[in-house]
Amino acid sequence: MLSTRRMQGNDVPWPHDVRIALPPSHEHGDRSYPVLWVTDASLSFPLVVGTHGFYPMSKWVNAGPGGTRMEARSNEMPTGGGADALLSFLVDELRPRLATEFRFDDGHGLVGFSGGGHFVGFALLSRPAAFGRCLASSRALSGCEDLLFTLEADYATTHKDLAAKVFLGADEAELTDPYLAAADIVGSMTRMSQLLRPRNYPSLEFTFRLYPRQTHGSALSYALNEGLRTLPGTGSGAPPGDPCIPSALPSLTPA
Repeated sequence: MLSTRRMQGNDVPWPHDVRIALPPSHEHGDRSYPVLWVTDASLSFPLVVGTHGFYPMSKWVNAGPGGTRMEARSNEMPTGGGADALLSFLVDELRPRLATEFRFDDGHGLVGFSGGGHFVGFALLSRPAAFGRCLASSRALSGCEDLLFTLEADYATTHKDLAAKVFLGADEAELTDPYLAAADIVGSMTRMSQLLRPRNYPSLEFTFRLYPRQTHGSALSYALNEGLRTLPGTGSGAPPGDPCIPSALPSLTPA
């Protein structure tokens, strides 16, 4: 089942098209399902839904916002900022609102590609309890003047654990193409890995993949394919159930 609805957060200046996909089993019984929230709906959401459909063993609900489209004219499109408002909208407004209609459990995952991947990193490091599973593909984590690395350092000074399953994916072209190499996608993801692994957070499960012979666009399907199976509760390695997926978000980057 797929549906789309338009919603707007209290502190977000434009509405979003929230796309929702549910498994057939959601119409029967009363069991609850984990939720997978996906940024950049027009690109990523169909791929995520298709990836889940490809694996017959994935039988649980990925109830996740599948990507909101920003309704704005070109001269109104933001160049950055707004991540705090977007995250609050998703977690504090949209999630409880959708939970009155769909049977969510406490398992929430977040997926983002490129700019959406930066938002995944922001959510992980600013509100780690909001999403226990995070997948980010092909994003320069050093954007916004190294904001994510500042958040990571601040978090490390006050915490001894990070309870999350994290999957980062990048591609070979982001090393060999001059423009993409200058964007620091692979370098910043490597740097984040080099910071998080030595922290030895007991509850952190971290995976980083570099896909050979792939480009900025084509690596997304590889990252989804492996990431949704690698992160517990998001793919064919998930506990028995049925995949569900509600909703959508925009690809704003943090201010």
